[in-house]
Amino acid sequence: MLTELLGDEVAIALFAGAFSIASAGIAYAAAISSIRREFHLEMRAESLVRRLLRHRRYRYRTFKTIKYHVGGFEDDELRKILVRAGAIRFYDGQNKEIWGLLERARWDVFREAGTGQN
Repeated sequence: MLTELLGDEVAIALFAGAFSIASAGIAYAAAISSIRREFHLEMRAESLVRRLLRHRRYRYRTFKTIKYHVGGFEDDELRKILVRAGAIRFYDGQNKEIWGLLERARWDVFREAGTGQN
């Protein structure tokens, strides 16, 4: 019936266009789902880092401890997650990398280990 009204070539072109749009929509939905999963993982990691650093007894955590509890990330990627979570890096007297939330470590930011000038 459609081919009688429009002709074979037009009917084929319409079918091909509809198929193309449908397949593009499926690819778009798959890409959006993948991006959501990826960002969901990072947001969960940031949330976990914030919870670790908000613990009332532990103002600071060593990088080693954070890495133990938030596994699956390379060191530099974990550091980026820490910064996005609002953390700041310090070094203790033994030159160990420690992290704390900036909101809880405001005054410690203004002094540097070993100097009273900074």
